[in-house]
Amino acid sequence: MSYEELKQIVSKQEPYYAKFPGSNNAYRDGYVTEPPRKPRPSYLCFQSLYQPYFQKLYPNVKHAKIFSLLGESWNSLSDEQQLPFIQLANDEAAQFEQEKILLEKAQ
Repeated sequence: MSYEELKQIVSKQEPYYAKFPGSNNAYRDGYVTEPPRKPRPSYLCFQSLYQPYFQKLYPNVKHAKIFSLLGESWNSLSDEQQLPFIQLANDEAAQFEQEKILLEKAQ
């Protein structure tokens, strides 16, 4: 899966950092009262994307086994196959830094 494909899939999901139309600083405007969540590592990006797939693939398997299968799948990926998830995690880390700056400006 390419980085662009992964970005399209993730953009269809709920954003990791909430956005509010018409607000350039949700912390200052009172829409967000909690500090920004820390960015996810690349494995958790992979896990959040593939967990529903594995649950549908193995409907009668316990969650612990699903997570075990996810871990095995992640470890079986080559560095090149893991790269889009690493890039996504780096994007979230950059967004986290921007959110921290917005929070500091709001205080």
